[in-house]
Parts: sequence; structure tokens; C-alpha cells
Amino acid sequence: MSIIRFVCLLAFGLYAGLCSAEVSLEAYGKLPQVSGMVISPNGERIAYRNTESDDDDYVVIYSLRDKEIVNLFRVSEIDPQYLRFSGNDHLLLVATRHIDSRYYRTSFDAGTTYAYDIEKNKVRPLVKLGESVGRGRSVYQGQSIGNIVATSDGGREIFIGAYVSESDEDSSPRYSLLSVKANSKGSPRVAVAGNDKVTNYFLDSDQNPVARVERNQRNNTHTVRGYDNGKWTKLYQYESAITTHSFLGLTSDYQSVVFLRDDESELQYYTLSLTDGKIETLTNWEVENSIARML
Repeated sequence: MSIIRFVCLLAFGLYAGLCSAEVSLEAYGKLPQVSGMVISPNGERIAYRNTESDDDDYVVIYSLRDKEIVNLFRVSEIDPQYLRFSGNDHLLLVATRHIDSRYYRTSFDAGTTYAYDIEKNKVRPLVKLGESVGRGRSVYQGQSIGNIVATSDGGREIFIGAYVSESDEDSSPRYSLLSVKANSKGSPRVAVAGNDKVTNYFLDSDQNPVARVERNQRNNTHTVRGYDNGKWTKLYQYESAITTHSFLGLTSDYQSVVFLRDDESELQYYTLSLTDGKIETLTNWEVENSIARML
């Protein structure tokens, strides 16, 4: 039985047990709230958030092999909305907090990514606002840093999208790709330098850039560019005042970008070839297969 199927059956069993038991409303309100369950790459561990109250809010690491809790830590102050393993020994947490407009032109929700070392039981922010990334550059203040683009095979290196300033006076920071060590050794470095129009990146299995997404707010164009021989080449572009395409990830052979397009009457999935920009429609089976492999 696959790990995913086992976890689903476990969750269903817990749900069925709760439904069959006669529980008062007061007792039901005190039941632990389990959410955000994820599985380690080797299938031996799961992590989930267990929220019993505002004070009792933990992320739990559980060993499926040993059938015991490996570690847990309080997250009431971090309040993560998303969990993801980076390798088998580190857990990534993406949290969002509201930034007051007194310090910026407008208020906004800013994301922060944390890395949790399971063996050492330590949690730290991966990238800090204003942090130096070398050559006089720094992480731009007043932005959300929660876009985990990729991790290396062993999970030791994490790639995060972030705006980078060339100087303190830079008013047009570049959306670049930062490389960060999961074990906290060393400062973030710029792996791929972008521009102020880039919104996302896609990497292949060796963590090399193969595509990026751009949005030009002056002329309302949305562009996908492929990377080959050191050059970014336009593969696809559409014009719209609002975003109508969601570029989700790469196919399992890393030859195409999978995207979802709102065609007014329905939502449709497509692939965009990184070789020649050819667009093909995905059938329902192909959609499920592609998304499963991306996950």
C-alpha cells in the first residue's frame, strides 16, 4: 500500500470514528485540529499541524517506521499556512503576517519562509528582509518571501524567489532567485538575477533555470520565456489587465510548462513547449497524471 493511500485511509478512519461516536458540542470544540499533513521524500515521516488552542499550537513530526513522535515545536507565533519537507531532515514553513501601512505606502500580507531542523529541533527564517546577498546587494524591504521554487535532491539547498536591491537607493528591485542552505550555513546568494517584471521561475531536475514568467504592468502583457544557452527567449505572451493564466509547474520530462487558463465559460489545462512554444490541450487523464508528477 502506498504511503499516500495509507495516510488517506488513516485520516478517513479518524473522521469516521468521530462521526460514529456521540460527542457533545462542547467536547467537539476541544478536539485537536490536525491540518497541513505532508510526507517526507523517503516516506518514513509525516509532519502536520496540531492546533488544540491558541496556546497549544504545534507542528508534529511523526515516524511511520518507528510509530512514534520524532519531535514537535510550538508555532503559535509563526502561524504557518503551508508545510513542505526539504529532504528528510528539514521542514519548510511558510507563514503570512499583515504589514501595517504606517511603514509603507499601503498595508499588505507578507510571507516568510522558515526552515526547521528536525534533528536539532531548531527553527529559523531562511531569508530576512534587508539581508545582504553579496556584491552590495540586499533583500528588498517590504515584500513577501514565500515562493519556494525548488529544492535540491537531498533538500540541502532551497531556491526562493525574492526582490533584490542593487543599493539602498534602488527603487526598482529585481525579482531574482535566491539559493539558501537548509542547515543555515552561509548567507543567501543570487542564483539567477531577474528584473522588475519577473514573477516566477521554473527549474529542471538539476536546479538549472528553464523558464520564467513576466508581467509588464505598463502594457498589461504576460510573458513566458525559456532559457537556453544563456539567453531568455519569448515562448508565449498574452495581453490582459488581469491575470487569466496560472503557470503551475513543469511536466515530468521538464520539456513543457503546465498552465491553467480561464476561458470564461470553463477552466482548461494546457502545456507550453519549452522547445518551440507549441501549446497543447490536456485531457482529464493527462491533467491528473501531470499534476501528480509535479507534486
